[in-house]
Amino acid sequence: MTDSSTQKTVSGIVTPVLNSERGYALLTNRAQISPNWTIQTQLSYISDPTFMSVWRQRDYNNHPEYETSIYAKYQSGNAAFTALVKSDLNQFISTSWLLASRQYKVDKAPEFGYYRYGDTLLNGLVSWSSETRLMRERMVFQSGTPAELGLRRGAFAFPSGTIIDSADAISAPLRAAGLTEAYRERVTTRHEFSMPLQYGDVIVVPFASIQAQNEFDSDSDDSTDWIRTVGVRASTQFHRIYNNVNNDLLDLHRLRHVIEPYVTLWNSGSNINPLGINQYDALVDNVAIGSVIWFGVRNRLQTWRGGPGRWYEVDWITIDASILFANNGATQRYDNPQFYNWRPEYSSIEDAAILSGKWQFSDGIAFIGNGTWGLDHGTFSRGSFGAELDHGRDVRTYIEYREIGITGDQYLSMGLKYELSKRYSFNFSPSWNFKIDELQSLRFAVTRHYPEFDLVALINYNEIQDETQYGFRFNLLKF
Repeated sequence: MTDSSTQKTVSGIVTPVLNSERGYALLTNRAQISPNWTIQTQLSYISDPTFMSVWRQRDYNNHPEYETSIYAKYQSGNAAFTALVKSDLNQFISTSWLLASRQYKVDKAPEFGYYRYGDTLLNGLVSWSSETRLMRERMVFQSGTPAELGLRRGAFAFPSGTIIDSADAISAPLRAAGLTEAYRERVTTRHEFSMPLQYGDVIVVPFASIQAQNEFDSDSDDSTDWIRTVGVRASTQFHRIYNNVNNDLLDLHRLRHVIEPYVTLWNSGSNINPLGINQYDALVDNVAIGSVIWFGVRNRLQTWRGGPGRWYEVDWITIDASILFANNGATQRYDNPQFYNWRPEYSSIEDAAILSGKWQFSDGIAFIGNGTWGLDHGTFSRGSFGAELDHGRDVRTYIEYREIGITGDQYLSMGLKYELSKRYSFNFSPSWNFKIDELQSLRFAVTRHYPEFDLVALINYNEIQDETQYGFRFNLLKF
């Protein structure tokens, strides 16, 4: 496209158009070249740093990181070998979440990985999983200033508390912290051992892991960084059946109440401070230490639906309530408490209460909600509640209310998807912002389906910025 004069970014800031010829090209392909080999390729070219924030604002807010990469995987049984080469043709960031989180991208040139999961030791008593990576990587800092990119300076609140000025280089705090764009080489390896045991109806799984890494940089001190974890998970299940329940209004035919208590005790330590680890790869670097007790109860009410000759079982109501307690020195990386029981070192740890639930009112109506509360200060962290309605094979609608405690943001979103025919469908989705009491956005899309591609006509309206956008999108389905 050809553009000129001025533009208004997603932040509502007007900036001059510096590139008259503008556009983008994206290509994603996945090829299964044999039963064992998979090749994935991505190509991303964007003409300038502000194009997506002006002309493709929905993608700017929601799209995964734009990258140019080749990923190959060979998998046989429980083992896999991977190779990744990842670079950035654009040398700038075109997604809001990445700009707001770390202000840089990471090139991999290359990364090799070898993974094995579920190997057994001692005649099956112990399960062993391992992940080993050899990486050559570097950071690519975002260039420019907030003013040049049409961004508000408040969007760049660094972990140190620094908030840069509109005319300051976005990369300045990164360089001041000692980060560079030079390549570095390292090897990392992680090994996890678990021993599933069963005592009657109680399942107990002691587990432990060790992760270590060593850099090949000649300027490093040749020391090995490590993080170790040890813990135990325990759970059980018991139920009661109510055969006399029969309610046509709620479509209940017999009722089974399943109660699943669970608890995890976990402790982790390291020879380094996790918050001081440079974040090149979240799967390796985004780790936590501390001591945690996590316990809760999951309740499920199950029933039969369908009728004679076609009965099927469904979870009518599911409620999962849990409490997280942590020591004072535990790693709290984010404002929202999170605990990942499958790999606790990925958690952001602080005392919290967590609740989630789903009510499958009927085959076509479901209510879903979740919430997190911080117990240290007794504050609401975040939560959402919504409903999804399936009106038949052609029409689906949803409504959702979301609230984020730390920012005070409150949103109400709705959506409609209607399959007019095999060839045509449309989507309609407005969103209201209660914090400013205005329509956040309104999106309307009509899609013409072809065997090889989809042609999409789009209309996006943003009342906050007083902007209306029109466009067409071409989605290639086969290549």
